[in-house]
Amino acid sequence: MQRSIINQGVAMLHTVTKPNSSERTPYEWGENSWRDDYSKVDDSNREELSRRGENRRKRQLAEKAAGLTRSSMIADG
Repeated sequence: MQRSIINQGVAMLHTVTKPNSSERTPYEWGENSWRDDYSKVDDSNREELSRRGENRRKRQLAEKAAGLTRSSMIADG
């Protein structure tokens, strides 16, 4: 399936004629249960997410002070 999706995307590079073009693949997710937990914030993860957010803000301030114009990618952990 992944190879098919990549091939479809590469084929679009050769055939697309205008910007912001898109195309649907013939595949669907088997289930939607992942949506229940996606970006979920509750008592089980609130402290961890808060800690990560604070660390990210500190890193952004340090990078800005160092003259960087773009922040580094967000890493897990």
